[in-house]
Amino acid sequence: GEKANFAASCYNYRGREFRLRNASYDSRNISIKTLRKNLDSLNEADRKLKIRVTDEKIILEKLLVELLRSEQ
Repeated sequence: GEKANFAASCYNYRGREFRLRNASYDSRNISIKTLRKNLDSLNEADRKLKIRVTDEKIILEKLLVELLRSEQ
């Protein structure tokens, strides 16, 4: 509702507020702690991909495992 409209105005989602509402609904059972941990994992994977630490496939596979583990 109102929060989706506010976020839409801040982040160029004009006309696509439904995406924000759906994301909010889908994530309602995920704790803030888990969301932060997942964002940290995504950020770290992005950093490694950009500096080419190792094979891209390995980085993405490890990321997937971390994200799936956080659901438990």
